[in-house]
Amino acid sequence: MNIKLRIGLIALFLAYMAGEALLAQTPVTFPRVSPGRSTMIRIGFNDIVINYSSPGVKERKIWGGLVPYGTVWRAGANE
Repeated sequence: MNIKLRIGLIALFLAYMAGEALLAQTPVTFPRVSPGRSTMIRIGFNDIVINYSSPGVKERKIWGGLVPYGTVWRAGANE
């Protein structure tokens, strides 16, 4: 077998194996900054479900500090 053909086949095989190794890795997922929350209440025969994202406080003083008391909290920070 020609040496150039042999080197080309080896390089092709190694590139294929490197691609397979990259595809075999588990993707890393990070938690959302504002984690999703849900609450449910039953009124009569009806269930009311509210899905929302709670703000990420991260040891900060939000109410009465960053957001003064008496103001409306703006919803929809993730969207």
